[in-house]
Amino acid sequence: MGIVDKDSKGAYGIEQYLDSFLYGTDVAVKQVRDGAGNLISEDVIDQKALGGLDVKLTIDMNIQFIAEQELKRAAALNGARKAAAIVQNPKTGEILAMVCLPEVSMSKVKNIDLLRNYAVSDMIEPGSTFKIIAVAAALEEEKININNSFSVGDGKMTISGHTISDDHYIKSNLTVSEIMAFSSNIGTVKIAQKLGRNLFYTYIRKFGFYSLTGIDIPGETRGSLSEVSAWRASDFASIAFGQGIGVTAIQIINSYSAIANDGILMKPVLIKEIGGKDYSETYGIKQIRRVISPQTAAAMRKLLKDTVDFGTGRAAKIEDWSVGGKTGTAQKFDKSRNEYSKRRYLASFCGMLPAQDPEIVVLVIFDEPRGDYYASSIAAPVFKRIAERTAQYLNIKKDKK
Repeated sequence: MGIVDKDSKGAYGIEQYLDSFLYGTDVAVKQVRDGAGNLISEDVIDQKALGGLDVKLTIDMNIQFIAEQELKRAAALNGARKAAAIVQNPKTGEILAMVCLPEVSMSKVKNIDLLRNYAVSDMIEPGSTFKIIAVAAALEEEKININNSFSVGDGKMTISGHTISDDHYIKSNLTVSEIMAFSSNIGTVKIAQKLGRNLFYTYIRKFGFYSLTGIDIPGETRGSLSEVSAWRASDFASIAFGQGIGVTAIQIINSYSAIANDGILMKPVLIKEIGGKDYSETYGIKQIRRVISPQTAAAMRKLLKDTVDFGTGRAAKIEDWSVGGKTGTAQKFDKSRNEYSKRRYLASFCGMLPAQDPEIVVLVIFDEPRGDYYASSIAAPVFKRIAERTAQYLNIKKDKK
């Protein structure tokens, strides 16, 4: 929501973004003092006329509470440096909850420039949650079909002197479903190679990466992505499994929401309505563009459901609802050593419920958790608790018997 400065001007968050609506009207009033020194206004001030407009957010306070409670509980156990959780309605783009940790005590902030909304302002390398882009694009362009299989050899692959490994190696040949379900880096690279770097770059941009989403809050960053002409073979491979690209949490969940929404990318929305006095404005739902066909989106939802049913996302299973989603365990780049760290990781899970006709999409991120850093064991269970409680609260129709 943000804060205001000493003059009651919005200085951060929604307060800053909508300051012209919230601030109200400045008026000059002539005053005199009586014999005791008390101020007396010559005009009667209508306080209602001075007040700003009312702003209604898309945030649901009950869902926000659920997300805050579950994220705080888990972060206290895993000791993550930062964490975020977002709940979105994929059909409208509305943000139902957005939580960022650690919390900032607004009363103790001396330098407003230090305030950052981790979910929209900080770049991260997404890791395996990004694999949906190469797979969805290759399916859409008919470079692969869901029944294809790819050789991953012994779980090691060398490109331009760089070795790519599969953390969840199971066998030498994997179907597209198994590549997603067991998060095969090698399989994803081979799918991206079928697509080609130019088409892959095009779909990265179509899904909204390296662009501002337009969310109603200041401080959003577009991320980072080198021009395709500058990609080396190793860069192309790394980006396919989510390294070498900078994205934001809001971009990640919005891309998953496009798959949940039959291939249509929506603008993420935080502001529902502005009103009061003689003014009323509804912030409508806005489609950005179609990214993939409904058929490709349905195929992707099936792949994501398989990932939860028998792959790395098993801890996200919910008893009464089917779930589709993807884990991401990404090494963080150590600038001081100019290499990827073996101690610092980012664990995330993004998923949707119900799997084939999703009504909510939930993203959970833990930045530099201590001890166990695998998304399958620390991010997926938090997704499960947030998604299950939210589904119960929204009375989403159960699709599992």
